[in-house]
Amino acid sequence: MWFRIIPIAIVILLFSCKEIRQPPRSLSQDIVQIDSLILCRQFGQAKLLADSLHDFILDYYTGKEQVDLELRVRLLLADIFVKQSNVKEAITLVLSVIDQAQLHNLPQHEYQGHLIAALIYELLDDLASCNAHLDHAYSCYQKNRLDHLFSTYCIRRSSYYRFAGDSASAIAFAYKALTYSKKFDHSSDIADSYLLLGILLDGERSVSYNLLAAKQFLTLGNREGTAMMYHNISRIYSEMGDIPRAFIYSDSSLHYDPRRTGENMDDILELRSILYEKAGQVDSAYYYYQKYHTAHLHYLATLDAQNFKVTKDKYEIEKREAIIKSKNQQMILIGSLLAVILIGSVLLILKNRKINSQNKIINKQVSDVSKMLEQKRILLSELQHRVKNNLQHVISILDIQKESVDFSTIDELIRSNQNRIHSMALLHKKLNVDENVSEVNLRNYIAALATIVKESYDDHEKDIHLTVSGDIGAVSIDVAMPLGLIIVELVSNSMKYAFKEIAVGLIHIEIEKANLKNALVYSDNGIGFDFYQPEQTGLGLEIIKGLIDQLDAVGASSTDNGFELTLIF
Repeated sequence: MWFRIIPIAIVILLFSCKEIRQPPRSLSQDIVQIDSLILCRQFGQAKLLADSLHDFILDYYTGKEQVDLELRVRLLLADIFVKQSNVKEAITLVLSVIDQAQLHNLPQHEYQGHLIAALIYELLDDLASCNAHLDHAYSCYQKNRLDHLFSTYCIRRSSYYRFAGDSASAIAFAYKALTYSKKFDHSSDIADSYLLLGILLDGERSVSYNLLAAKQFLTLGNREGTAMMYHNISRIYSEMGDIPRAFIYSDSSLHYDPRRTGENMDDILELRSILYEKAGQVDSAYYYYQKYHTAHLHYLATLDAQNFKVTKDKYEIEKREAIIKSKNQQMILIGSLLAVILIGSVLLILKNRKINSQNKIINKQVSDVSKMLEQKRILLSELQHRVKNNLQHVISILDIQKESVDFSTIDELIRSNQNRIHSMALLHKKLNVDENVSEVNLRNYIAALATIVKESYDDHEKDIHLTVSGDIGAVSIDVAMPLGLIIVELVSNSMKYAFKEIAVGLIHIEIEKANLKNALVYSDNGIGFDFYQPEQTGLGLEIIKGLIDQLDAVGASSTDNGFELTLIF
């Protein structure tokens, strides 16, 4: 009797164990939740949940079902790494998924792995590798008719053509992506299709698709994506000259993502400064320009660090792919005859030498990038110091101006201040941060600045000519700044007063060597006045005299044939 009871008991025990090992959680719900967290850019929580789900699959599943579920989770982890700009981890994970999917005949995961790899190489600006993975994905799609996933391929192919400069093909694939994503109700692909069309089209068509993308991102809970779409619309209306609408969508962008940092905040602040300038609100434009400048410096420093990391990761990826390729070659040679194994060993040694040679090149390039990063850090620090000093100049001029009554209209007041600020802005524009941030070419700077001031006052009713000559090269910013402000005041005075009774006006600026010092000679053929006469007063003259003292310069004035001022510094 016992020999009958024991087998029955064993069967019952096995069924009981099977019941106990039934999964206690819903995988589909977890995967949907991870997708939602990724869309909302909550990458930390998404990774924790994905890691937990991965361990759960290993505990409760076996065989091909386990591999299928495991690869789904690893693709989600790769997507998280991509969005965190961790390309080294992402490409390692994706390539292993592609290999496993091929080994276990799981074409859907192979297809998705190639698409993520294409995105990674697009981010690395390696369009050749990106195109190769897209070709593999399309081949996989054709063999297995993965129509329900075809919209993602179309999005990646559209983005590839966009960066390759083929806008017509990019637009065609974006429309195809929209068709397939709507057909199979892929919400995130619908949003990405709208986004691409908003970028690739122009005018009101671009506005329409950006609005649709903003609505779709908001539905998905992606407030940052929504904010970026409204910012794009604001920029489009700004370019179209519709400033009120541009302000509306700029405000909406800040509303949906008020804590944005980096490149996005940089873009928003710059655009708002431009909008306020176009609207004639100078104070607000200046306020947002200051904030933009601070954000831009922070973004440049962050970008340099990111570029360094991406460059390093790219080289490590190339090295890892070379090693993988070598290992694959070894696997092919296993089981062959002794002679073939010997040849394979020789090839491996040669390959290792090549890798060592590449490592030396990589180490040198990493060292060069580190030096470049340190140089840019020093240059950014110097620029911040210069900007602070320049803003102090502006504040000092405005304090002096409060006591002045030398302006007949508010337009004249604003124009004079604009020209003074132009002298500072132009100085920074002419700096070459790859060389020396402390010096500037004086002749080029003076010529450009004088032209700007002349054009701001020139009503073209009189024939006024401006010439600049000289042989002085680079000078320090501490010398160029006061000289630039002096030129602003002198050209302004000439344009406003000197040529009232003259049909053809001549302004000449000469910068030359004077023994062991430098000389600046400014002259015009106007009505003339003696610069050093006590009765000559005004804000502009006070500024010039103060700047001459700052330069520790010696000045001389002449009224022969107009006005002439010589400064020895």
